[in-house]
Amino acid sequence: MRLQNIQLVHIILSNSRYMHILLFSTQIIWHITASVDLTRLFIPTEVYLTSTREHKMSHRLQLTHAPSVLFLFGLSGAGKSYVGDVIGAHDDWFVYHADDDLTDEMREVIGANKPFTDEMRDDFFIRISQKVNHFRTLYPRVVVTQGAYKRQHRDFLRQNIADIDMIYVTATDSLIHQRLEYRINGISNESADAIKHIFEAPDQTVKTIFNYEGKTSIIEQLNRFYSNIQ
Repeated sequence: MRLQNIQLVHIILSNSRYMHILLFSTQIIWHITASVDLTRLFIPTEVYLTSTREHKMSHRLQLTHAPSVLFLFGLSGAGKSYVGDVIGAHDDWFVYHADDDLTDEMREVIGANKPFTDEMRDDFFIRISQKVNHFRTLYPRVVVTQGAYKRQHRDFLRQNIADIDMIYVTATDSLIHQRLEYRINGISNESADAIKHIFEAPDQTVKTIFNYEGKTSIIEQLNRFYSNIQ
């Protein structure tokens, strides 16, 4: 067997003599499910070691060049909290889900399927900026999750929190609807639909996480933003 244009060789041992091999080529994907006798198979050591190392690194969060604060924003149900927890679980980041600090008044408005007033939003983001700056005195790096539907409030956070990067988290409408449908606590589909029209989408210069395919995809996207791995 000749191995050409191989980007990744992932070998899963099933016993001492047999294995399954998954070969990713730049031209074609070969999925060999038949058992292969190891005594008749030769894979160059440098190909296997390099490919295995790159494969493992691609699934490890590498935020070498990230700022000290990451702020994840987007529509309800896009998966901001999930992405924040992925970051918190893989590296030395403190996770702050800002919706935990919603006032009782704001929660009542959500329950009534109504949008927040401008005064509510302004006061809330002042409180968020104060808490984030406090957390920065306690932790080296902080990841924050909150909808931040209005551009003016995202600009306010940039102006009042040093060394911060805003990341837009998004997903398909159908996936967002499904997530909200099965959510036990938090905003409902009805409430989310009632305020969706006020969301001000960021421009194309803002980093975007497409939260469609799970944790591995999220890590790969974050690594493209902040890792020094080529």
